[in-house]
Amino acid sequence: MTAFAIETTGLTRRFGARTAVDELTLQIPRGTVFGFLGPNGAGKTTTVRMLTALIAPSGGTACVAGYRLGENDEALRRSVAAADRGSGPLRPSQRAAEPPLLRATLRPR
Repeated sequence: MTAFAIETTGLTRRFGARTAVDELTLQIPRGTVFGFLGPNGAGKTTTVRMLTALIAPSGGTACVAGYRLGENDEALRRSVAAADRGSGPLRPSQRAAEPPLLRATLRPR
């Protein structure tokens, strides 16, 4: 098991000619509270959507809660929860009563 809850290498997402996330490489240790801060359009929500396997990256790799993106996305989605402030649900089953601040909960397998 890796020491990282989230690990990405060169994670990229393009929408046509627009690059929303460009070569994101990070390592977030297990047990760490981590948040994305930045202006509108910086790629925060796109990154969270990729890390929760709701959209596929255009390039790069990521491992979240021990799951590599693209290999067992359903299991990854069952292990991770995320909510975002103000832009609506990040997943179809998300309820409006969930806290409005961005949070991610990773449970060990």
